[in-house]
Amino acid sequence: MNIDTGKIEAIYNYVRAGTGPLNRADGLFVFGRADHLVANRTAQLLGEGLADYALIVGGIGKDSGPLTRLQIPESHYLASLLVAEGVQGDKLYVESRPRNGGECCEMGLGKIVEERLPHEDMTVVIHPTSLKRIMAMLEHKAPQLGFKTRWQGTGTHYTFDSRRLIDQKEAVAELLRLADWPVNKDAAGNPDPWCAPQADLPWELVNVARAYSAAWKAERK
Repeated sequence: MNIDTGKIEAIYNYVRAGTGPLNRADGLFVFGRADHLVANRTAQLLGEGLADYALIVGGIGKDSGPLTRLQIPESHYLASLLVAEGVQGDKLYVESRPRNGGECCEMGLGKIVEERLPHEDMTVVIHPTSLKRIMAMLEHKAPQLGFKTRWQGTGTHYTFDSRRLIDQKEAVAELLRLADWPVNKDAAGNPDPWCAPQADLPWELVNVARAYSAAWKAERK
């Protein structure tokens, strides 16, 4: 299959769109993954005084990699890396139960309330390919829980390669989630959105993503 790497790059640039420059926030809402770059970015922001604490969310899920066999929650893994980098333990909070992005959002927001942590301004820290989708999920979920804050987001210093299949597939999947999740329906056919709709969604790229996704599925058969 012929992949237009320029289109892949454009998809990635959309799904990774974050906030810049960052303003100082009360805390960091850190989404877990078996990825030391998430810990590196979190440590950097704390070290620069851009937040007072980090809430790290994530149990064992699709991005846990080798942590799955070891039964180590993503949040515990990242917290241990942060401590090793010299971050004080009293600046770290973990929520290790979530198994997916939706649970990370809901349980993480609950943890902030439970711990009575300040949250007038929050910065999301995450693998960049998932940034726009997670921000859309928080935009949808937070008001349902009565959680009010000003959100901003930043990705890790990940080196995306539009020629690499794993990067291609992840970027395509995230764009399709942004297209499909706001109009999701439950088993009975009732509206059950999983994230907020995006007014600037690039439908031309969505169509490209659908074509690539369908071709990859056909190759597996």
